[in-house]
Amino acid sequence: MTTTPKLQSLAKAMAMLEHDLEDGAGRLLTKIEAVGARGVAAITKGHQKVDGKAAIVGEIESYVAALEGSNGGDPLDDSSTTSAQSQPEQLTVHGVSQA
Repeated sequence: MTTTPKLQSLAKAMAMLEHDLEDGAGRLLTKIEAVGARGVAAITKGHQKVDGKAAIVGEIESYVAALEGSNGGDPLDDSSTTSAQSQPEQLTVHGVSQA
Protein backbone atom coordinates (compact mmCIF):
# COMPACT_ATOMS: atom_id res chain seq x y z
CA MET A 1 0.00 0.00 0.00
CA THR A 2 1.38 3.37 -0.92
CA THR A 3 0.92 6.47 1.17
CA THR A 4 -0.26 9.65 -0.36
CA PRO A 5 1.33 13.04 0.35
CA LYS A 6 -1.66 13.99 2.52
CA LEU A 7 -1.32 10.84 4.63
CA GLN A 8 2.44 11.45 4.95
CA SER A 9 1.73 15.05 6.03
CA LEU A 10 -0.88 13.81 8.45
CA ALA A 11 1.54 11.32 10.02
CA LYS A 12 4.22 14.02 10.22
CA ALA A 13 1.75 16.49 11.81
CA MET A 14 0.66 13.88 14.38
CA ALA A 15 4.30 13.15 15.27
CA MET A 16 4.99 16.89 15.64
CA LEU A 17 1.88 17.31 17.80
CA GLU A 18 3.01 14.47 20.06
CA HIS A 19 6.51 16.00 20.31
CA ASP A 20 5.14 19.45 21.13
CA LEU A 21 2.76 18.05 23.76
CA GLU A 22 5.58 16.05 25.34
CA ASP A 23 7.80 19.15 25.39
CA GLY A 24 5.01 21.27 26.90
CA ALA A 25 4.28 18.60 29.51
CA GLY A 26 7.95 18.55 30.48
CA ARG A 27 8.01 22.31 31.01
CA LEU A 28 4.77 22.15 33.00
CA LEU A 29 6.19 19.36 35.15
CA THR A 30 9.29 21.47 35.85
CA LYS A 31 7.07 24.41 36.86
CA ILE A 32 4.92 22.21 39.11
CA GLU A 33 8.02 20.83 40.85
CA ALA A 34 9.40 24.35 41.38
CA VAL A 35 6.13 25.61 42.84
CA GLY A 36 5.91 22.48 45.00
CA ALA A 37 9.38 23.16 46.42
CA ARG A 38 8.43 26.77 47.14
CA GLY A 39 5.23 25.55 48.80
CA VAL A 40 7.13 23.20 51.11
CA ALA A 41 9.52 26.03 52.06
CA ALA A 42 6.61 28.40 52.72
CA ILE A 43 4.80 25.87 54.90
CA THR A 44 7.99 25.18 56.85
CA LYS A 45 8.44 28.90 57.42
CA GLY A 46 4.81 29.16 58.52
CA HIS A 47 5.39 26.42 61.09
CA GLN A 48 8.45 28.28 62.39
CA LYS A 49 6.44 31.50 62.76
CA VAL A 50 3.63 29.73 64.62
CA ASP A 51 6.15 27.95 66.87
CA GLY A 52 7.64 31.37 67.70
CA LYS A 53 4.22 32.73 68.64
CA ALA A 54 3.53 29.61 70.72
CA ALA A 55 6.71 30.32 72.68
CA ILE A 56 5.51 33.88 73.36
CA VAL A 57 2.13 32.54 74.52
CA GLY A 58 3.98 30.15 76.85
CA GLU A 59 5.89 33.08 78.35
CA ILE A 60 2.64 34.97 78.90
CA GLU A 61 1.05 31.92 80.53
CA SER A 62 4.06 31.60 82.87
CA TYR A 63 3.85 35.31 83.72
CA VAL A 64 0.13 35.08 84.52
CA ALA A 65 0.68 31.95 86.60
CA ALA A 66 3.39 33.77 88.57
CA LEU A 67 1.04 36.72 89.15
CA GLU A 68 -1.70 34.43 90.39
CA GLY A 69 0.71 32.69 92.74
CA SER A 70 2.11 35.93 94.20
CA ASN A 71 -1.32 37.39 94.90
CA GLY A 72 -2.24 34.56 97.21
CA GLY A 73 -4.77 33.04 94.85
CA ASP A 74 -8.29 33.91 93.95
CA PRO A 75 -10.27 36.56 95.87
CA LEU A 76 -12.24 35.49 98.92
CA ASP A 77 -15.84 34.51 98.30
CA ASP A 78 -17.51 37.58 99.77
CA SER A 79 -14.65 40.06 100.08
CA SER A 80 -16.17 42.49 97.58
CA THR A 81 -19.53 42.39 99.36
CA THR A 82 -17.93 43.03 102.75
CA SER A 83 -15.95 45.95 101.38
CA ALA A 84 -19.03 47.51 99.85
CA GLN A 85 -21.01 47.25 103.10
CA SER A 86 -18.39 48.75 105.42
CA GLN A 87 -18.52 52.44 106.16
CA PRO A 88 -15.73 54.70 104.92
CA GLU A 89 -13.26 56.07 107.42
CA GLN A 90 -13.64 59.70 108.48
CA LEU A 91 -10.98 62.08 109.64
CA THR A 92 -11.62 63.55 113.09
CA VAL A 93 -9.68 65.96 115.27
CA HIS A 94 -8.04 63.11 117.17
CA GLY A 95 -7.43 60.66 114.28
CA VAL A 96 -9.38 58.35 112.01
CA SER A 97 -12.64 56.72 113.02
CA GLN A 98 -15.31 54.57 111.41
CA ALA A 99 -18.55 56.38 110.62
